[in-house]
Amino acid sequence: MRKIIFLMNTYLKYVLQSLLLFFSGPNYCLICGNNCGIIEICKNCKNIYFSEAYIYRNKRCNSCGKELIGTKNNCMECRVQVVAPHSDSIFSIFPYRLWNKELMYLWKSLNLRTYSLFYSQILSTVLNHFNYRIIVPVPPRPGKIKEKGWDQIDEICSLLKYKYNFKVLNILERKSMGQQKKLNKNNRLMNIGSGYTNSSIKKINRELKRNKMVLPEQVCLIDDVCTTGATIETCCKLIKNLGIKKVNVITLFKVD
Repeated sequence: MRKIIFLMNTYLKYVLQSLLLFFSGPNYCLICGNNCGIIEICKNCKNIYFSEAYIYRNKRCNSCGKELIGTKNNCMECRVQVVAPHSDSIFSIFPYRLWNKELMYLWKSLNLRTYSLFYSQILSTVLNHFNYRIIVPVPPRPGKIKEKGWDQIDEICSLLKYKYNFKVLNILERKSMGQQKKLNKNNRLMNIGSGYTNSSIKKINRELKRNKMVLPEQVCLIDDVCTTGATIETCCKLIKNLGIKKVNVITLFKVD
């Protein structure tokens, strides 16, 4: 019943927002400039730049997940210092530049929630590719959902749960009120180990019971953007402190 209610409410919001966008005028593809539908990517560009072949076309850095141009397993920065040593792997699907940066702005800053459907489908494909079935969302800052009415990671993970049947464990909590995007690289790195915490044992046990499972040996952490890796490192360390042995990470974007 909860699944049906969530999907009905979610799709109703998407339909209403899509109708408003439709009647406001034609959209143009951010890549080629041709007319497109509700999402600012035409069908042709979607089939090219958001396909599985495009996503897996290049080798990725084992430590930060960004695309590699050489033959080594790690990028130059990670050969000097691995920022997220508690992660077992990081896979960032798209580079945070060009049209991806514009799409992220439309989704996250302008609250065009129709993109949640678009990105949840891509994430489900990547999760299935790596055979990750249990996901842990990076939690929003306190009060964000009440203030804005939604959080992009919370919504996308709910879609992964109810539409694509992944297990979602909400076992992390955000302590700090500040926004990471307002911090520079050094301040982000200084925040490693702070800002987040594990949920109480009672809440964790309730999550496990709700999902009809015991504490798993492996999970996949989900976030929208990997900038310096500070959030990923903090969350991965907290998850492993609970006794989970392996934490893989998937983010939609990697700032490079």
